Amino acid sequence: RDAELALLSSVLETPRAARPIIVIHGPGGVGKTALIDAAGSLSSGVRKEWVSLDASAVPPVLPVVEGALSPALCAENVVVRIDSYERLSHLDEWFRKSFVPRLSETALVLITSRNPPADEWLANPLVEVVALRNLDPKACFDYLDRLGVDPRLRADIVARTHGHPLALALVADRARRSGEVEPAVVRPRCCALSSRMCRHR
Repeated sequence: RDAELALLSSVLETPRAARPIIVIHGPGGVGKTALIDAAGSLSSGVRKEWVSLDASAVPPVLPVVEGALSPALCAENVVVRIDSYERLSHLDEWFRKSFVPRLSETALVLITSRNPPADEWLANPLVEVVALRNLDPKACFDYLDRLGVDPRLRADIVARTHGHPLALALVADRARRSGEVEPAVVRPRCCALSSRMCRHR
């Protein structure tokens, strides 16, 4: 994820980013949250205040969401981070039209969602959209090499997981302990879609 990490690191290091709203979307387990965590850990701390909301952990109702995010409205250089934004799709208009315009000009908004953003986001020149996909084979093999997975098992692991990060991590961990490749616990979304398409043919 070098390109994505570079983008996030850049905006985190800039008090007034040219693209102050970053929407990261992709299927579950593809590494959206891990990407933001990694970028935050690499940041030098220009933006020290974070207001975070995990929408999967709270009731998705306006009073709760507004209360959780309200501290960001009176902060400079704040990072507003919302994970699992797909659970707040019914509040999308409020967030875009009411909440975001009230933020400081130096605020940065980071959103992760399983769903692509609505067209209204795409029309906003201040928004950067990042679509996360499965890892390419080289990245998979590099990851397995760093873990010390038996080289004889690596190609099978990559083939079974299709580069889905969570599945790759789970199968690699089991392979290290058992010495053999077991089926992925998490089936990549692309495989699930293919299976459904085959059944309808």
